[in-house]
Amino acid sequence: MAANGMFGAGSGGMINPPDQDRTFVLREACIAVFDRDCYNLLMDLNILHDFAKHLPADSTRAYEALLTANDIVNHCDPFKRETFQRCHEKAQSFFSQRNGPCRFTVSAIGNCHIDCAWLWPYGETIRKCARSWSSAIRLMEDYPELVFVASQAQQYEWVKQNYPALYSQVKARASEGRFIPVGGTWVEMDGNLPSGESFVRQFLIGQRFFKAEFGSYCEEFWLPDTFGYSAQLPQVMKSAGIRHFLTQKLSWNLTNKFPVSYCMLGL
Repeated sequence: MAANGMFGAGSGGMINPPDQDRTFVLREACIAVFDRDCYNLLMDLNILHDFAKHLPADSTRAYEALLTANDIVNHCDPFKRETFQRCHEKAQSFFSQRNGPCRFTVSAIGNCHIDCAWLWPYGETIRKCARSWSSAIRLMEDYPELVFVASQAQQYEWVKQNYPALYSQVKARASEGRFIPVGGTWVEMDGNLPSGESFVRQFLIGQRFFKAEFGSYCEEFWLPDTFGYSAQLPQVMKSAGIRHFLTQKLSWNLTNKFPVSYCMLGL
């Protein structure tokens, strides 16, 4: 059983090393029945709310989202379950509207970012990989269109060694193009302190693993959670066969507003 918070189980402070002797007491366990119809309706309203909140105030689409949400609230009766499905259909009618041909197509791809070394023991990281990936595999059974990506060859190696049955399922889904290895490196490494040789070895050993286990090299560098990017990375990525780069930490800059489009220049 996992017994740590979102930010680990530090001894005397959040960023301190984990206390290996810390114990927890389970005082209560609750059993509940999942209500799919109620959950779907709640998700519909959350998405409609986000449409109205985050699109420009003068956006017709935002106005339509708010109008749809208001219509659902007016017609939903929590004591009459038959109204749930009718309200869900109202939301689906809004969601089914497609953008014009000149718009981008946005795809939602599953992923769970798992730090190999965080504020918990390595054993917890290994268990977290198994829990997260097995959940993704089970979800694929219910949602045939679901595609999931996972980086870090080290985590694949952990699952292979400790959960061979799960690893076999991962490889089976990978052959279908639904569980996709990404990143090309052994771990999602720091982007500031390592030397150029260290970066090269990350790709060398990582790409070698993915080629041997899954039959192909990764074409995208997956580094969402480092707090800086060495100028050596572009040439190292290119040499490793990387064509694309994914991250999100660039938007955390408190001084410079990051541009939507840019060209990353290396050494």
